[in-house]
Amino acid sequence: AGGTGSATLVITISAAGTPNLAYVEGGTLTNGAAGTAATGRVGFNFKVTSSINVTSLGFFGDALGGGDTPWVALYDVTTSTQLAAITTYAAGYSGWKYINLGSPVTLTPGDTYQIVATAYWSPKYASSTGFSYGSAINALGFTTPGGWTGWGTPAMSTAALTTTPNIEANFQYTPAASPPVINSALSASGTSGSAFSYQITATNTPTSYNATGLPAGLSVNTGTGAISGTPTSAGTSSVTISATNSAGTGNATLTLTVAASYAGWQNQWFTQAELGDSSISGPMATPANDNITNLMKYALNLNPKNNGTSGLPVSSKTTVSGQDYLTLTYTKVISANDITYTPEVTDDMATWSSGAGNVVVVSTTNNQDGKTQTVVVRDATPMTTANGKRFMHLKVSSP
Repeated sequence: AGGTGSATLVITISAAGTPNLAYVEGGTLTNGAAGTAATGRVGFNFKVTSSINVTSLGFFGDALGGGDTPWVALYDVTTSTQLAAITTYAAGYSGWKYINLGSPVTLTPGDTYQIVATAYWSPKYASSTGFSYGSAINALGFTTPGGWTGWGTPAMSTAALTTTPNIEANFQYTPAASPPVINSALSASGTSGSAFSYQITATNTPTSYNATGLPAGLSVNTGTGAISGTPTSAGTSSVTISATNSAGTGNATLTLTVAASYAGWQNQWFTQAELGDSSISGPMATPANDNITNLMKYALNLNPKNNGTSGLPVSSKTTVSGQDYLTLTYTKVISANDITYTPEVTDDMATWSSGAGNVVVVSTTNNQDGKTQTVVVRDATPMTTANGKRFMHLKVSSP
């Protein structure tokens, strides 16, 4: 008696590198006539939810006859493509047998696949370039647009099957590698002149890392993904970070904000020898001999070695509701968190006042350099009050 068996194929994805089994059971082959293909077969259509690499195909032959030849094929139904197939002479063999594929076959989500097993008698084939069973398409249950090409034809024995063997299809697989996905934070901050560190991390076991667009003073260890160093200037950078493995590269954009600091500003402008001489690089030094201290030049984003007179705050007059007010315009370094800008007013040059009720902020405008702002403030007291004399200046202080 003969018949066809069927079963449900369940694919379980396990840890990478661990072979897994997926199989269909059943299928008693029909005792066919001499010179024709056996009609018994087992097969199943399936899909995968994540990519896998098929590493071997296998079969289980039960009571195979002396000339019975099992065949297992893996087929992409969506693209009408045979992906892999195995055959072996199995006289009297009973049990599972695996044959490794020369190269793993990758199955990806979306396509429909089919694994099929059947048996022929005679291990000899007409084609020396590889076995293929173009004459057995109907017996196997394949349907292909336009038919197959290049399959060859099996050379059948003149003897009929002597047994009614059972056969099962099987394949081994491992999860296919996927490119890394960056999962470290996509924003980071540091301070110019201070040590900085950031670790690139990603899924899927990266083997190398990279980072492009890093601020001056920082570098990446391509083996570990560590970004480190001492940034030399303030600003915000869009850094492309990446992680790579055998399957590809994953990229992401890291927004790296480096705040200004007096130490970083010193490192930017002074030599190592000058940094060791506080009379040149100290906060109260005036290396340009223009009576403008280094601390003030840092606050106003000026070169400490050049005369900075032209970059000092500028006073002017504005009229509001018919009243004249003294104004002051100055440059502010946006990320300079280690200093305080305090506009102050007075009418006697002895007692200075600041803050709400004394000084009014007129405008704050970001400059094109991305690092500074132009700030305009005015006196809250009209110039016509009391003796008509009003004074403004900018005080810069550090903790």
